[in-house]
Amino acid sequence: MNDEADLAMASSTRELAVGTVHYHDIGSGPPLVMLHGGGPGASGQSNFGGNIPSLAKSFRLLIVDQPGYGGTPMPLSLSEHYLSYTARLLDALLAALNVGRAHVLGNSLGTSTAVRFALDFPGRMDRLVLMGPAGNVSPGMLAPRPTTGFQMVQNYYLPPGPSRDRMAAFLREMVYDQSILTDELIDSRYAATLHSGTSEGAARMLEHYRRPEFAAQAQMWQEIHLIENQTLITWGLNDRVNPWDGALFALQAMKNVQLHVWSGCGHWAQVERRAEFERLVTSFLLDAEQVP
Repeated sequence: MNDEADLAMASSTRELAVGTVHYHDIGSGPPLVMLHGGGPGASGQSNFGGNIPSLAKSFRLLIVDQPGYGGTPMPLSLSEHYLSYTARLLDALLAALNVGRAHVLGNSLGTSTAVRFALDFPGRMDRLVLMGPAGNVSPGMLAPRPTTGFQMVQNYYLPPGPSRDRMAAFLREMVYDQSILTDELIDSRYAATLHSGTSEGAARMLEHYRRPEFAAQAQMWQEIHLIENQTLITWGLNDRVNPWDGALFALQAMKNVQLHVWSGCGHWAQVERRAEFERLVTSFLLDAEQVP
């Protein structure tokens, strides 16, 4: 597999009635939607690029840029919460691709979208993987909130605005193993936040997300007991964005859930525990294919 060439060929943008969405469609097998986190400079490719060669051997990967990130624009105005809109956009994309049901994997912000999608469109969902879920999915019980990492996400685009130093500080909060943070990684993530469409869209998304009139739609911890799907939660024990104790609520509230925690791992399990993460996710999702 020529990873860069294959990924470039798999890149698509769809104009749907709901809105515009950019995604990568690569691999073969049961469809797996992958939803990235909400950090500055994030996109489907930046979050999951290293996992594609392995996972694409077993799944048809639909790696979606959420609104305000990557190549998916954030609408100028919304009359619903961001998560409700993104769930509708995902439903419309699957319909356009003739995909009836899919597994869904979300990281951080992506867990919020994945859970909103499971609640609003249960007929579309097979199994669910939640990586370091956000507090509106499973609130923390022990560690003080908001965390420094979460505040950095919220404040990155506020005055004085993006800078390489801000990006480097944010990325240091994301991982346990600091050797991962190469100059190339910092520069590429920082550069992504300087693109006018991305920076304006992401800033508008964060502003919209905080609007009080939509707050109730985001508090999905009140609804996760309704999810019937088999669910895998993964967490880094050293996650400084969404601490692992958030899992305690989900374990009590959800019907069909299991948890895997990695020591020596921060918010990016898919990077810091790449091979183990890929094996765990593949085993969990392919087990669904064995059920008669």
